[in-house]
Amino acid sequence: MKSRNIVLVSVLLSVLGFSSCSKEEEVITPSELSNINTESLEGQIKITWENVSPANFEYVKITYYDKLKKKKMQRLASKHTSEIIIPNTRKKYGTYVFTLQPFSSTKTGGKEYTIEGVSGPAPSTIASTIETKQELVASNLFSNEPEQSEGSLAKFVG
Repeated sequence: MKSRNIVLVSVLLSVLGFSSCSKEEEVITPSELSNINTESLEGQIKITWENVSPANFEYVKITYYDKLKKKKMQRLASKHTSEIIIPNTRKKYGTYVFTLQPFSSTKTGGKEYTIEGVSGPAPSTIASTIETKQELVASNLFSNEPEQSEGSLAKFVG
């Protein structure tokens, strides 16, 4: 009796397990992007595109190689925008290659687009120190308990 119940339960679980695996998920293909352009900014690159209306994707994944950090980078842009700024790029590194790919709500990747862009020169930062001579006078000095053997504070000003 016990072994019969165990066999019956295992058969039921197997049937349930296999029936849940056969269910195919709905695949949503993301819409395409159009009119993809880059614009050089100071130390950055701006990538713009046009969304097909209505936009049938959740986000756009942008991948590129960061020549300053020396590693592959990835940034995501929402479906509610049609541009992204890639910060901390340098003109001296030349052309950057970007790959854009829209993704749907089912995480299905769409067509990949490749575009090149060049950064504008990064704004220069100058740390300047201005040297001014500071005159030291006895009135700038203070001692709460001067020693009689040292004399007055005016003696220390040269």
